[in-house]
Amino acid sequence: LGPLVARALDEVPFGLLCRGLVCVNILNLVIGISCWKDVAPKDLAQSGSSAPASPSSVAVPSAKEEQLGFVDSIRAIFTNNTTALLLLVSWLYTLGYGIGDGPEIVFLKEHFAFGKNEVCYFFMATNLSSLVFATVVPHIIASIGAQAACKLGCLGAAACMLALILLSGVGWVPYACGVLEVGLFGSLIGLGYMHLVRKSCPESSMGTMLGLQSAINGFAGTIGPPTGGALYDWNALLPYVLSALF
Repeated sequence: LGPLVARALDEVPFGLLCRGLVCVNILNLVIGISCWKDVAPKDLAQSGSSAPASPSSVAVPSAKEEQLGFVDSIRAIFTNNTTALLLLVSWLYTLGYGIGDGPEIVFLKEHFAFGKNEVCYFFMATNLSSLVFATVVPHIIASIGAQAACKLGCLGAAACMLALILLSGVGWVPYACGVLEVGLFGSLIGLGYMHLVRKSCPESSMGTMLGLQSAINGFAGTIGPPTGGALYDWNALLPYVLSALF
Protein backbone atom coordinates (compact mmCIF):
# COMPACT_ATOMS: atom_id res chain seq x y z
CA LEU A 1 0.00 0.00 0.00
CA GLY A 2 2.95 2.33 0.55
CA PRO A 3 3.63 3.03 -3.16
CA LEU A 4 -0.07 3.73 -3.78
CA VAL A 5 -0.20 6.18 -0.88
CA ALA A 6 2.99 7.85 -2.09
CA ARG A 7 1.52 8.21 -5.58
CA ALA A 8 -1.67 9.68 -4.14
CA LEU A 9 0.41 12.23 -2.19
CA ASP A 10 2.32 13.28 -5.29
CA GLU A 11 1.24 16.91 -4.95
CA VAL A 12 2.09 17.18 -1.25
CA PRO A 13 5.23 19.27 -0.55
CA PHE A 14 8.36 17.24 0.10
CA GLY A 15 8.99 18.88 3.47
CA LEU A 16 5.56 17.84 4.72
CA LEU A 17 6.16 14.28 3.58
CA CYS A 18 9.44 14.19 5.50
CA ARG A 19 7.76 15.41 8.68
CA GLY A 20 5.02 12.84 8.20
CA LEU A 21 7.64 10.10 7.87
CA VAL A 22 9.26 11.22 11.12
CA CYS A 23 5.87 11.03 12.86
CA VAL A 24 5.31 7.51 11.51
CA ASN A 25 8.70 6.39 12.82
CA ILE A 26 7.98 7.90 16.24
CA LEU A 27 4.61 6.13 16.29
CA ASN A 28 6.34 2.83 15.48
CA LEU A 29 8.76 3.43 18.36
CA VAL A 30 5.92 4.12 20.79
CA ILE A 31 4.04 1.00 19.67
CA GLY A 32 7.18 -1.10 20.01
CA ILE A 33 7.90 0.18 23.53
CA SER A 34 4.30 -0.30 24.66
CA CYS A 35 4.23 -3.89 23.37
CA TRP A 36 7.56 -4.88 24.93
CA LYS A 37 7.19 -7.57 27.57
CA ASP A 38 9.88 -9.11 29.76
CA VAL A 39 9.94 -12.89 29.73
CA ALA A 40 10.52 -14.57 33.07
CA PRO A 41 13.76 -16.62 33.10
CA LYS A 42 13.38 -20.39 33.10
CA ASP A 43 14.72 -22.43 35.96
CA LEU A 44 17.12 -24.76 34.17
CA ALA A 45 17.58 -26.83 37.29
CA GLN A 46 13.92 -27.82 37.16
CA SER A 47 13.78 -28.33 33.39
CA GLY A 48 12.63 -31.90 33.90
CA SER A 49 9.41 -30.75 35.52
CA SER A 50 6.50 -30.18 33.16
CA ALA A 51 4.52 -28.05 35.61
CA PRO A 52 4.83 -24.29 35.06
CA ALA A 53 6.60 -22.35 37.78
CA SER A 54 4.44 -20.09 39.91
CA PRO A 55 5.23 -16.36 39.93
CA SER A 56 6.51 -16.59 43.49
CA SER A 57 8.98 -19.35 42.59
CA VAL A 58 10.73 -17.35 39.88
CA ALA A 59 13.79 -15.54 41.15
CA VAL A 60 14.04 -12.00 39.87
CA PRO A 61 17.69 -11.05 39.27
CA SER A 62 19.01 -7.75 40.53
CA ALA A 63 20.00 -4.93 38.17
CA LYS A 64 23.67 -5.77 38.69
CA GLU A 65 23.11 -9.43 37.82
CA GLU A 66 21.14 -8.49 34.71
CA GLN A 67 23.95 -6.19 33.59
CA LEU A 68 26.59 -8.86 34.16
CA GLY A 69 24.45 -11.39 32.29
CA PHE A 70 24.11 -9.03 29.35
CA VAL A 71 27.86 -8.38 29.22
CA ASP A 72 28.59 -12.09 29.48
CA SER A 73 26.16 -12.79 26.64
CA ILE A 74 27.88 -10.28 24.37
CA ARG A 75 31.29 -11.71 25.23
CA ALA A 76 30.08 -15.24 24.55
CA ILE A 77 28.65 -14.24 21.17
CA PHE A 78 31.80 -12.51 19.94
CA THR A 79 34.15 -15.20 21.25
CA ASN A 80 32.15 -17.93 19.54
CA ASN A 81 33.42 -18.29 15.97
CA THR A 82 30.04 -19.34 14.56
CA THR A 83 27.92 -16.56 16.04
CA ALA A 84 30.59 -13.92 15.38
CA LEU A 85 30.78 -15.04 11.74
CA LEU A 86 26.98 -14.90 11.46
CA LEU A 87 27.03 -11.28 12.66
CA LEU A 88 29.79 -10.41 10.21
CA VAL A 89 27.93 -12.00 7.30
CA SER A 90 24.74 -10.15 8.24
CA TRP A 91 26.63 -6.85 8.41
CA LEU A 92 28.34 -7.39 5.04
CA TYR A 93 25.08 -8.36 3.34
CA THR A 94 23.25 -5.33 4.73
CA LEU A 95 26.12 -3.05 3.74
CA GLY A 96 26.19 -4.41 0.19
CA TYR A 97 22.41 -4.12 -0.12
CA GLY A 98 22.54 -0.53 1.12
CA ILE A 99 25.27 0.40 -1.36
CA GLY A 100 23.08 -0.73 -4.24
CA ASP A 101 19.89 0.63 -2.71
CA GLY A 102 21.18 4.20 -2.23
CA PRO A 103 21.29 5.33 -5.89
CA GLU A 104 18.62 2.84 -7.01
CA ILE A 105 15.97 5.35 -8.12
CA VAL A 106 18.49 7.46 -10.03
CA PHE A 107 19.92 4.32 -11.65
CA LEU A 108 16.47 3.13 -12.73
CA LYS A 109 15.66 6.56 -14.14
CA GLU A 110 18.87 6.91 -16.13
CA HIS A 111 19.22 3.31 -17.35
CA PHE A 112 15.61 2.15 -17.61
CA ALA A 113 13.73 5.44 -18.12
CA PHE A 114 11.72 5.01 -14.92
CA GLY A 115 9.23 7.72 -14.02
CA LYS A 116 6.85 8.12 -11.11
CA ASN A 117 4.45 5.48 -12.33
CA GLU A 118 7.17 2.93 -13.03
CA VAL A 119 8.72 3.44 -9.59
CA CYS A 120 5.28 2.98 -7.99
CA TYR A 121 4.68 -0.26 -9.91
CA PHE A 122 8.20 -1.44 -9.09
CA PHE A 123 7.75 -1.11 -5.33
CA MET A 124 4.27 -2.63 -5.49
CA ALA A 125 5.68 -5.65 -7.31
CA THR A 126 8.56 -6.14 -4.87
CA ASN A 127 6.33 -5.81 -1.80
CA LEU A 128 3.75 -8.19 -3.24
CA SER A 129 6.48 -10.71 -4.05
CA SER A 130 7.47 -10.80 -0.38
CA LEU A 131 3.93 -11.81 0.56
CA VAL A 132 3.78 -14.50 -2.10
CA PHE A 133 7.19 -16.08 -1.56
CA ALA A 134 6.82 -16.01 2.23
CA THR A 135 4.51 -19.00 1.87
CA VAL A 136 6.92 -20.92 -0.36
CA VAL A 137 10.37 -20.23 1.10
CA PRO A 138 9.88 -22.22 4.36
CA HIS A 139 9.26 -25.36 2.30
CA ILE A 140 12.41 -24.70 0.25
CA ILE A 141 14.48 -24.29 3.42
CA ALA A 142 13.03 -27.49 4.85
CA SER A 143 14.06 -29.33 1.68
CA ILE A 144 17.59 -28.02 1.10
CA GLY A 145 18.61 -26.80 4.55
CA ALA A 146 19.21 -23.33 6.00
CA GLN A 147 22.86 -23.03 4.98
CA ALA A 148 22.16 -24.02 1.38
CA ALA A 149 19.20 -21.61 1.32
CA CYS A 150 21.45 -18.72 2.40
CA LYS A 151 24.00 -19.60 -0.28
CA LEU A 152 21.30 -19.81 -2.94
CA GLY A 153 19.85 -16.49 -1.80
CA CYS A 154 23.20 -14.71 -1.94
CA LEU A 155 24.06 -16.10 -5.37
CA GLY A 156 20.61 -15.24 -6.69
CA ALA A 157 20.75 -11.69 -5.34
CA ALA A 158 24.20 -11.21 -6.91
CA ALA A 159 22.86 -12.50 -10.24
CA CYS A 160 20.01 -9.97 -10.08
CA MET A 161 22.47 -7.13 -9.53
CA LEU A 162 24.57 -8.24 -12.47
CA ALA A 163 21.45 -8.55 -14.65
CA LEU A 164 20.63 -4.89 -13.99
CA ILE A 165 24.09 -3.99 -15.30
CA LEU A 166 24.25 -6.34 -18.28
CA LEU A 167 20.64 -5.84 -19.45
CA SER A 168 20.48 -2.08 -19.09
CA GLY A 169 17.57 -0.55 -20.99
CA VAL A 170 15.41 -3.70 -21.08
CA GLY A 171 12.16 -2.54 -19.51
CA TRP A 172 11.06 -5.75 -17.75
CA VAL A 173 14.42 -6.49 -16.12
CA PRO A 174 14.05 -4.22 -13.03
CA TYR A 175 10.66 -5.74 -12.22
CA ALA A 176 11.91 -9.31 -12.58
CA CYS A 177 15.07 -8.63 -10.60
CA GLY A 178 13.17 -6.78 -7.89
CA VAL A 179 10.61 -9.56 -7.49
CA LEU A 180 13.26 -12.28 -7.36
CA GLU A 181 15.78 -10.40 -5.22
CA VAL A 182 13.34 -9.09 -2.61
CA GLY A 183 10.70 -11.82 -2.66
CA LEU A 184 12.56 -15.08 -3.30
CA PHE A 185 16.26 -14.58 -2.60
CA GLY A 186 15.77 -12.04 0.18
CA SER A 187 13.35 -14.37 1.96
CA LEU A 188 15.75 -17.29 1.55
CA ILE A 189 18.53 -15.28 3.17
CA GLY A 190 16.38 -13.83 5.95
CA LEU A 191 14.61 -17.03 7.02
CA GLY A 192 17.67 -19.20 6.43
CA TYR A 193 19.76 -16.87 8.55
CA MET A 194 17.27 -17.07 11.40
CA HIS A 195 17.41 -20.88 11.25
CA LEU A 196 21.20 -20.76 11.54
CA VAL A 197 21.01 -18.34 14.46
CA ARG A 198 18.58 -20.59 16.32
CA LYS A 199 20.89 -23.58 15.82
CA SER A 200 24.10 -21.76 16.75
CA CYS A 201 23.05 -19.42 19.55
CA PRO A 202 21.93 -20.60 23.02
CA GLU A 203 18.38 -19.66 23.93
CA SER A 204 19.64 -17.59 26.87
CA SER A 205 21.64 -15.37 24.48
CA MET A 206 19.11 -15.22 21.64
CA GLY A 207 17.79 -11.77 22.57
CA THR A 208 21.31 -10.35 22.79
CA MET A 209 22.24 -11.93 19.47
CA LEU A 210 19.24 -10.46 17.66
CA GLY A 211 19.78 -7.09 19.33
CA LEU A 212 23.41 -7.00 18.18
CA GLN A 213 22.36 -8.01 14.69
CA SER A 214 19.81 -5.20 14.57
CA ALA A 215 22.39 -2.70 15.82
CA ILE A 216 25.15 -3.59 13.37
CA ASN A 217 22.68 -3.87 10.50
CA GLY A 218 21.39 -0.41 11.37
CA PHE A 219 24.95 0.90 11.18
CA ALA A 220 25.50 -0.82 7.82
CA GLY A 221 22.17 0.47 6.54
CA THR A 222 23.18 3.98 7.55
CA ILE A 223 26.56 4.12 5.81
CA GLY A 224 25.61 1.95 2.82
CA PRO A 225 23.30 4.30 0.84
CA PRO A 226 25.54 7.41 1.02
CA THR A 227 28.51 5.24 0.11
CA GLY A 228 26.60 3.93 -2.89
CA GLY A 229 25.62 7.46 -3.89
CA ALA A 230 29.22 8.64 -3.75
CA LEU A 231 30.36 5.66 -5.82
CA TYR A 232 27.56 6.29 -8.32
CA ASP A 233 28.86 9.80 -8.96
CA TRP A 234 32.21 8.26 -9.81
CA ASN A 235 30.91 5.31 -11.83
CA ALA A 236 27.21 4.48 -12.26
CA LEU A 237 27.80 0.73 -12.36
CA LEU A 238 30.28 0.46 -9.49
CA PRO A 239 27.70 0.36 -6.62
CA TYR A 240 25.96 -2.61 -8.19
CA VAL A 241 29.18 -4.46 -8.90
CA LEU A 242 30.20 -4.04 -5.25
CA SER A 243 26.70 -4.97 -4.08
CA ALA A 244 26.90 -8.19 -6.10
CA LEU A 245 30.30 -8.97 -4.58
CA PHE A 246 29.01 -8.48 -1.05
